[in-house]
This record gives sequence, structure tokens and C-alpha cells, in this order.
Amino acid sequence: MNSSIDDDRWRWGKLLMACFDHLQPILARRDPPVVDREIIPDFGGGPDGLSIWLICSNSNEVSRLSLQHDELRTLFADAMSSRGFPKLACESLRVLFTSHEDIEAGGGRFYFFR
Repeated sequence: MNSSIDDDRWRWGKLLMACFDHLQPILARRDPPVVDREIIPDFGGGPDGLSIWLICSNSNEVSRLSLQHDELRTLFADAMSSRGFPKLACESLRVLFTSHEDIEAGGGRFYFFR
């Protein structure tokens, strides 16, 4: 198995993780702060149609965070573009919101993100 990011079918998901890691200091200062993420890659290995769940701590914060959708989506699309994502991939990014509380109430990460 090749672990090189250039030949890896998870390349685009890993690059989106790198975008999140780069933006994390900014995201942590938001109101409410984004404390975690879950990335759903294209299982065929393509760059289009990726999803990122931005996770806050408490379920009562999700609605406030989701009001920032357009701004956060632009922030990620710009970061993706600067890392070499194709234009369609930036345009097709899905940004979703949840909380650690909601994930736990839904049975944990494995069940919540199925």
C-alpha cells in the first residue's frame, strides 16, 4: 500500500484535513468555537463532493455556528484553492454542523456519521 499523498486515493481528504488544521486557530476563536471536524472524502478518491462537518461542543451552539455557513464555506474553499484543489471541488464542498453532544447522543462517531 502506497502511503504517498500524491498516489493515495485519500489524497483529497487528507488535503482537506490539512486545510482544517491550518484554519484551526481561526476556527477556535469563533463564537461558538469549532473544536473538531469530521471529513467525509469521496470514496473513489476524487476531489469533488467532499464534506466537512464542523463540530462545536454543545448542541445549543449548532444553530449559531450554522448561521456562519457562507463565511465558513468561503474560508474553506479559499484554503482548498490555495492547496491545489480543482475549482469544481471548491464549489462542491459541503459544510455541515453538529456538536459533540449530538454525536454522543447519536451513538458516537461511527453511528452518527454513517
